[in-house]
Amino acid sequence: MSAWMVSNAHVTAMISCAVALFRESDSFSEFRLANGKTAARHALATADLTELGKLLLQENAKSLDARYPGDKGSSDGDMYHQEEIDSYVYARDSHAAGQDVGFLAKLISCYAYQSCEHDGWETSAAKQWCDWAQEVGISVLPSYKRAPWGYDGPPAPR
Repeated sequence: MSAWMVSNAHVTAMISCAVALFRESDSFSEFRLANGKTAARHALATADLTELGKLLLQENAKSLDARYPGDKGSSDGDMYHQEEIDSYVYARDSHAAGQDVGFLAKLISCYAYQSCEHDGWETSAAKQWCDWAQEVGISVLPSYKRAPWGYDGPPAPR
């Protein structure tokens, strides 16, 4: 299969859905941003979410660069879609923000598949964010909240 650049809307939807699920989660007190920064629930700034979006897009572009070396996305030899990355500005997607963890998981799976083609993916901040966002999503599932932390077998019959 070929790799492709996810849209800015795809990245915005990932972030919007993750923010909404994060606000529902009792398990996480800080939202993970780009480059090791975090923010409390009430302090999520558009500028920080824009920086995160650019980081995610940049990682996807690195994957394309590794997958298709010498086939740059612009005539001047810059990395794939650099102008789109540079002009990215986060604006909440209300549709995505209203979705559930399955929606987020699918967006992240698609994004990760498109972004994993370079050697630095496994240790990248983008992959770390995706892993974190998946954990946040799982933490709001009712079955997760009800499940025991440790399991020693079924409850005794009554």
